[in-house]
Amino acid sequence: MDEMTIEELRRHLTVSVPVAGRFVGLGRDAAFAAAHRGELPVLRMGRRLLVPVPKLLALLGADAA
Repeated sequence: MDEMTIEELRRHLTVSVPVAGRFVGLGRDAAFAAAHRGELPVLRMGRRLLVPVPKLLALLGADAA
């Protein structure tokens, strides 16, 4: 997936852990580690981890913008 802007992010309900990681400045492995530690908010769908965009935006302080 190419780089996503905040405006494009807002059009999604969830994103993958690697995409969320890019928004907080983490690589793929570090993003999954943060998700497993509870530092990134995730929804578990079977084996898949998805990051809810509203919670990600709140974490980034971008939810009111």
